[in-house]
Amino acid sequence: MQGPTFLHIRGTLAENMVYTPRPGYESSDPGRREEGDQAFRLVLRDRGERELVSIAPQVIARCGQADRPLRFRVRGALPFHRNAASYELRKGESLLYRAEIATEPPTVTSPRVRRTTGKLNLHWETPIREDITYSIAVRMESGRRFTIARRIKGSSYAVDIGALPVPGKATVLILAHDGVRSSEVGAASIDVPERPHTVHIVAPAPDARLPFGQPLSVLGCYLDMAGQPCSPESAVWALDGERFATDSMVAALDRVPSGNHTLNLSCGSENNRIEASINFHVDEPDDDHRRWEELVRLHEVRGV
Repeated sequence: MQGPTFLHIRGTLAENMVYTPRPGYESSDPGRREEGDQAFRLVLRDRGERELVSIAPQVIARCGQADRPLRFRVRGALPFHRNAASYELRKGESLLYRAEIATEPPTVTSPRVRRTTGKLNLHWETPIREDITYSIAVRMESGRRFTIARRIKGSSYAVDIGALPVPGKATVLILAHDGVRSSEVGAASIDVPERPHTVHIVAPAPDARLPFGQPLSVLGCYLDMAGQPCSPESAVWALDGERFATDSMVAALDRVPSGNHTLNLSCGSENNRIEASINFHVDEPDDDHRRWEELVRLHEVRGV
């Protein structure tokens, strides 16, 4: 890794101030600059215990009541110093955690690539060290970067190119971690194909049997290739070919006749619409429902 780097510290802090670290990593990217909690400090020290760098990490409540959280997420990016030997998490004068920092980061050695249809098979050599784990990341040509596998203990991984969430040219990276420091190597260049959006009907379930007289509530979703929701503005709902709602993933019908029905949801542009369909059945009205309808009818007649 060339140029200045940052140690990205991650962990969980319990309400009793017991800290559990998660695997950190080293990167030239400092990440987003977030306001830290000044009650806590991440401190970088040299071998003579002198303080080299100190920052306020983020400490964010993750569970429990708003006024009494039970667990906190801790994260921060310490600027790395070549004389660093350890880092600490402190609260005031209390030392909550300390970890040694290796003089050199772990490395990925002899990466090899074998390409098959839609797959990228990665192999590398692993040292005899139990503290080393590996990650696989993808860096898009745009600069966007995401991790697709973490905490790999072995020496191989198969990347499913067709399952990656962003289209375009990219570089697949192999990263080696020792829990604090890390290094990375570019393994291969790939071209991720764009996949079409998808439409799904979530409710009712396919082939559902619904009681007569029950309002029909429908729920759908319209997703891009990354599985993220798209705008519902192009949505059209139809029951047995008759449109009954638009521009929403949620809709309802008050009364649906008994019998078999086909529900359809379509989305997309005028020239490129995609759709999903399901069949469901509405039961015949039972005796109780017929008696209720008769009472309602009599009440309406008497009221005229």
